[in-house]
Amino acid sequence: MLLKNTYALLFLLSSHFFCFSQCDSYSIVLLEENKCLPDASFTLGFEAQAYQSFSWSQSTSLNNSALVYENDSSIIKLSNIGNTMLHEVYLDFVLPDSTICRDTLQIQAQAQSNATPTSTNSSPASDSDSLNIDFSPAGDQCSIYSFRPKNFNNDPLQDNYTYEWELRGTDNSYSGSSKRKNPLFYLELEGNYDLYVKVYKPVSCGSAFVYKDSLMENFVSIRGNLEIKKRLNYMCLEPTAEYPLGIDDFSPIADTSNATFSWNIYRKNYNLKGRGGYAYSATSGAIASRVKSTIDSVNYQFTEAGDYLVLYTINVPDDCSYTDQQTFNIGVQAQYIYPRVEEDSPDFSYFPELCSGKNSKIYFSFSNTSYLDIGSASEYHWSSTDQDVRIKTPKKKDTEIAFLDEGTYPLTLEVENDYGCVDRITREVVVKNADPTNFPIALISSVTEDESIKLKIGSMSVEDDYYFQLDRWDTYFDWQTDYERFDSLQFIDKNAVVSSDQYRYQVRYVDYCGNDAGISNLSSNILLEGQANSNQHLLSWNPYQEWADGVESYKVQVLNQSSNEFNSIATLAPSNSNMTYTNDNLNANGIESGFCYRIEAQLINSSETSHSNVKCFISDLQGEFPNAFTPNGDGINDLFKFEGEYVKSMKINIYSRWGKPVFSSDRIDFEWDGKDKDTGEACQQGVYIVNYEMVDFNNKKTTDFLNLLLLSN
Repeated sequence: MLLKNTYALLFLLSSHFFCFSQCDSYSIVLLEENKCLPDASFTLGFEAQAYQSFSWSQSTSLNNSALVYENDSSIIKLSNIGNTMLHEVYLDFVLPDSTICRDTLQIQAQAQSNATPTSTNSSPASDSDSLNIDFSPAGDQCSIYSFRPKNFNNDPLQDNYTYEWELRGTDNSYSGSSKRKNPLFYLELEGNYDLYVKVYKPVSCGSAFVYKDSLMENFVSIRGNLEIKKRLNYMCLEPTAEYPLGIDDFSPIADTSNATFSWNIYRKNYNLKGRGGYAYSATSGAIASRVKSTIDSVNYQFTEAGDYLVLYTINVPDDCSYTDQQTFNIGVQAQYIYPRVEEDSPDFSYFPELCSGKNSKIYFSFSNTSYLDIGSASEYHWSSTDQDVRIKTPKKKDTEIAFLDEGTYPLTLEVENDYGCVDRITREVVVKNADPTNFPIALISSVTEDESIKLKIGSMSVEDDYYFQLDRWDTYFDWQTDYERFDSLQFIDKNAVVSSDQYRYQVRYVDYCGNDAGISNLSSNILLEGQANSNQHLLSWNPYQEWADGVESYKVQVLNQSSNEFNSIATLAPSNSNMTYTNDNLNANGIESGFCYRIEAQLINSSETSHSNVKCFISDLQGEFPNAFTPNGDGINDLFKFEGEYVKSMKINIYSRWGKPVFSSDRIDFEWDGKDKDTGEACQQGVYIVNYEMVDFNNKKTTDFLNLLLLSN
């Protein structure tokens, strides 16, 4: 058991008065043991309350190297016990009041049982002592044998038997052993072998060897699998093309005249359910069909390119099943290239509009959307019969293409993949001139709760392929053109120091051609500043001037710490000069930590508002607790509670003098009535330990403890 970080009232108690009851809380715990020699070992830990130091020691009968632990470790291990004598381990604790507590644990190892087998011969003495071994092959490998001891079937400990297998080649080419609790043994190396088995049963300390047996020489024979041969390395997909597979060697099978066989084909699928990777699944006849098949060959035709797997199985009467599998790839001939258009569909207009003016350049890339992976060695060639189509890199997979004018243009892409298969596609692309429209943009800036600046655009919608280009001004960089790009109706600027600096913003609505399709008004954040005198707070801020219709009013708001909401305490008319406000009413309801202010600007002809940064005048934390209370029900001093101010959060735990927790809370307004939190019974009169953690509104943490006297009279 690990140490508990628990407070106990040790320094107030005299050692001679509370020594015995204190020491009862300090004891050794046996965590793990292995009593069997020669590998006997014991792992020990301890239970304890508060202590100053501790030390481990052992009786002189133990070897000096038996006790193993790191300095200051609460867990030790004893090994190399060496004998079956009774030994002792000691643990001394020094308490904060210099009291010494000692605990003792006795340990003793046991000798291994020297059990002997019921038979020492390699073969059974009689049928009643024999191991019942099933030699029947099972499974595709013809190499799984099940062994089980016949004469121990009624032993309740049979499930805990251990079987040690040893496999020896007749030519000494292989030998090995394996010890396991499962009587099922699996052979997978082709050849002839002798197989030996030893059986052990559990006893009180270790395991006892109870029997051994062997198989006859050359009894176990492992036979190899078939091998499918590919007749082609790849095949370019054509409607009449056949992919042949065959088997040349049936040598593991002596006679195939009465054998039955089957061929099955599976297709490789990628990115299953969004998890990545791949798996093989059975194909339909429309994708891959078997043209013909015999016991030693098969031919398939395909309508879709991809990676495939063929599984072959042959079943021989009075023998076992043999299998093999082969994977191969069908080359790319039916590959689709973006934009994909079916043969009977109308002309495809890739761009509905082209940028205004002659020689405007629109660049875009054709993309491969085929399920088939195109290798790194694949070659590409883009071309067009129209001279107004300029192709930047015709041999690149994703190239840039420029149209010099509106019109209808033919584009051709030819691909040769790693297998030498070629595919080509030609499409008519219709391109028209663009007609950018200027949109009115109303931009509003406001400071968020996390002191970032939120920019919001109202009264418009964002269309596909359009975006907003943001420019920002500050005192250090001046105007930063193209400060940020975004494609929604709002943007959060997290790189702003709103408590000390003022920023200006302007956005431009940009179409896919790069044309400005509208520009916004200027917008800036409201910067609230102020100072505190002895009995008042002085606030000042810059007016929100860039809104086209002006500001209707400014509201001075203060944070209510109880509800965590801002409440308005004053409404001011707009002015062209700096706005100011003086608050000398510093005892408002709901204020617990001091005062946090912000300014809210009400905009004309808009339901939106703009907020300033938050300016706080925080009072220092005052932590006050009573040192005694009398929970006797007389209505006077019946509860223990916090009597300080300006605390943001609190955690409190109360313990008895023995370290037992009797009360806990994470509320600032906690109240303890002197009753045990577990039993509900009134706690005894005495001194209790109060451990508390307080956080003020500047997020400063204070952790400490105090002594609390509970008087029941």
